[in-house]
Amino acid sequence: MLRLARRDGLDDLEDSFRRLFGHTARGTVPPYETEYGEDSLFLPAQEMGDLAAFYRAFGLTLNAAAHERLDHISCQCEFLLVLGRKEAYALERDDPAMLDATRRAARLFLRDHFGRWAPAFGRKLAREDRDGFYGALGDLCHVFVTGECTRLGVASGPEFLRLRTPLAGDAPMACESPLTLPQTTPPHLFSSPRRGEVGP
Repeated sequence: MLRLARRDGLDDLEDSFRRLFGHTARGTVPPYETEYGEDSLFLPAQEMGDLAAFYRAFGLTLNAAAHERLDHISCQCEFLLVLGRKEAYALERDDPAMLDATRRAARLFLRDHFGRWAPAFGRKLAREDRDGFYGALGDLCHVFVTGECTRLGVASGPEFLRLRTPLAGDAPMACESPLTLPQTTPPHLFSSPRRGEVGP
């Protein structure tokens, strides 16, 4: 992927980012869970509430500086990172109760959220950016998610998942100037009262 990033260069990467993800939730490849699945007036709100409950159960709240929704793929990846660190901590401490609780949470999270929609997201991203940096990220996403589902005994979601019909008033917006990214490192998406700790 580094080879692809160097080959494409920053300007091309920014152009590809805008082409693939757009400036709203409904770009060509939406990175938001609630944009995928059957049309429903209430299901997206229920999914967001369930995500918030998962994050809160592990002492996490969305960092206001991140300016992102709970269902963004980066939030869900970071949550799996927290669970992975907690699992490693439980293994290191030989704590079977913590290990069981953490793996159970990861299984539920994959079944109900990340594992349900991320395989389709990864495949769509790979199709829309063949031979590009983001396409390679899409392939990596698909391999990682399906691998985690297999490791934890969870059925992964389909490779093709329809996008929900946008609600009235969800028309995409356009910007006249190119997207600029003033910060070089993204903020951590979650805030935790015990930042850096992975233990109980």
